[in-house]
Amino acid sequence: MALLILGHMAVPPTRHPIVHYIVMSEVTPPGQATPENLITCIWCGATDQTIGIACVHCGQRVVHVPAWARAYPSAYKRLVTKRRVLGLVAVMAVLGFIFWLNFPFLPDPAIILFKRPTTDLSSDTLPRSWTMDGGNLAQTRALERPNRQPIGQGAWSSELGAPTRSPAIVADNVIYIGGQFKIMALAADTGHLLWELEATGPIHSSLAVADNTLYYGMLDHRLIALNLKDREPLWEFKARDSINASPVVNNGMVYIGSADGNLYALDAANGKLIWEFQAGEPINQQPAIRDGILFITDSPGNLYILNARTGQERLRFRTPGPINASPVVANDMVYFPSGGTLFTVDSGSKEIPGQFQFKRVWAQLWLWQVPGVPHPPGQQGGKWRFSSGASRLGVNTSPAIAVDTLYFGNLDGTVRALDPLKGKELWNFDADAGIAASPVVVGDRLYVGSRAGTIYALERHTGEVLWQLSFGAGIQVPVTFSGGVLYVRTVDGLLHAVE
Repeated sequence: MALLILGHMAVPPTRHPIVHYIVMSEVTPPGQATPENLITCIWCGATDQTIGIACVHCGQRVVHVPAWARAYPSAYKRLVTKRRVLGLVAVMAVLGFIFWLNFPFLPDPAIILFKRPTTDLSSDTLPRSWTMDGGNLAQTRALERPNRQPIGQGAWSSELGAPTRSPAIVADNVIYIGGQFKIMALAADTGHLLWELEATGPIHSSLAVADNTLYYGMLDHRLIALNLKDREPLWEFKARDSINASPVVNNGMVYIGSADGNLYALDAANGKLIWEFQAGEPINQQPAIRDGILFITDSPGNLYILNARTGQERLRFRTPGPINASPVVANDMVYFPSGGTLFTVDSGSKEIPGQFQFKRVWAQLWLWQVPGVPHPPGQQGGKWRFSSGASRLGVNTSPAIAVDTLYFGNLDGTVRALDPLKGKELWNFDADAGIAASPVVVGDRLYVGSRAGTIYALERHTGEVLWQLSFGAGIQVPVTFSGGVLYVRTVDGLLHAVE
């Protein structure tokens, strides 16, 4: 009390004496000034303004700013304006929306960085070879510039034993083919057996060759990589169910589907798993690959478009019928048969999360005739489709696609040529029986086999028969072309060379 009186006596007498001291409490009420939260207002320069409340001079909210802003307040005020802040918020919102749209399709960094293939092996066909089913990674079954064409004469026939559905492949003048409980290697020029290895069951899929390695799957769930120099296994990978699909090798990765509903991507050099995609339904067909995008079908009727390097899903296209053939990629579209109908889908399509479900609700509201609901759009990526009657007699095999024309055969025996961009029929040809194997395009010719055992050579632009040859036993698997020779497998267990 004495100190207080002394303090009053030190001040010149006024009508209302002012006491110059601050009462400090344990808890400072919000907005109340303390020595720690008093700063200079960046907007008007008023001193001793409290952080978090409006400046008593200019009314702007007093905020803490970085040291450079206190040193250059005019520059800070030019940068931080309401318009710029709102603009930044709008830009961030747009960028966030774009990120949300593309998030599922951005490459998985963990796979890119830590699960790299150790080679660049590929099973894509080289000149004078046919090293994988479909002839190339896109599965087009087309060879534009052959060294020569067959004239329709049988060169040799070789007994393979009980038949399977494994088509022949050719590499370095050697034929590799699957049989009943064995795989075989034959001389391409004579058909003589060079060697055979035991298998644990029938081999119904195609084999694939990449460099000096032979890849093949078996019903006992295993994918085998065989060294062709010493015919010793390099590695094996075991899936969770049988393997009926043909392997495909690209950029050092081997892709194989399984009846367990998974597509596996493995390091082609050592068999280590890089990624797996879970479709949930059996995958019994080989994929097609183009420009880093992978296309695969499952048995119930779904087409999946994936990132070939990481396995991330870009699109799922649903069809109502089963799929028993591999997809084919050309003209920025993917072609595949389902339930007797040929479907086409934009190969670059992407489906954002929830898009299909949203369209399905939309379609249901439209079917209920809810007022104001417009006609719903089709599935994402869908293009044209072609149907030629009853599904059981329709197209059930992969088409062959040249630069300007698409070809396929029906189970009713009709061979058709279509415009690959619009699906318009260009010509058709009636074979002597149903077509159960994909045709092959070689230069200006189309080769197709029938269930009656006849191989036809057609002029591919007109459908005119150039020659035909009958083997007396049905042709159920695609023919193979290499070095000017056709290799035809028939259901009586024979492999024929036609030159």
